[in-house]
Amino acid sequence: MVDHYDTVPYRRLGPIRRVFAVAASGGIGVLTGVLAAIIVSFSIAFAVIWLTNLLQQ
Repeated sequence: MVDHYDTVPYRRLGPIRRVFAVAASGGIGVLTGVLAAIIVSFSIAFAVIWLTNLLQQ
């Protein structure tokens, strides 16, 4: 047997909270992109330095 309880009806968020959510998710996206670019650039720089040292030997 399943018991059903009354709950509060769903209320949509206000426009200010929606704008804040869009701005926050955009900021998280930019931050993730910046961190990925830093990791990739350091990896490429390390590979170039390592390969250059191999050529000089």
